[in-house]
Amino acid sequence: MARTPNSPKNPSGKAAEAAVLALQPLANLLLDHGLGVPELYEAIKWAFVHEAARRQSTRNQPLNASRIAAITGLTRHEVARLLKARAAPDALQTWKRQRGNRVLLGWHTDAVFLTKEGKPRAVYMYNVVDNAWSMANYGDQAVVWQTAINPVIAMELIHKGIWQPDGVN
Repeated sequence: MARTPNSPKNPSGKAAEAAVLALQPLANLLLDHGLGVPELYEAIKWAFVHEAARRQSTRNQPLNASRIAAITGLTRHEVARLLKARAAPDALQTWKRQRGNRVLLGWHTDAVFLTKEGKPRAVYMYNVVDNAWSMANYGDQAVVWQTAINPVIAMELIHKGIWQPDGVN
């Protein structure tokens, strides 16, 4: 008989179900503080590795990164990196490493982008497409969307009479 995730005979399925229920309030807390999945994932990896190491030491077993990697599902390289990190990851530092977050942080803290009242200035977004996404999916930079694709779409909409912008006949 095949075990399904919801089967009472599958304790892993029940554990996963319990984990999801336990993580929902944590997800709510993290979202309230502007943290996302990458920060949670880094913290979970750290906790798993250090808990596995603690269990090895309480069983008087020598610290074994390969064994920890096998039981946690992480690579030995990742386990070694996390074992060197004696303290839990600094979520703010992880958050700052993400490109989009760095841009937003600068927009909210750099005096160049703040009004006299200290509020972020209104910013005009030149590109409507993320460059990394465009490169990954189409092999072209995002600028192609504003210089080629968007005008072609506009011409099609004007030609079909769907869009009639002012000044265009």
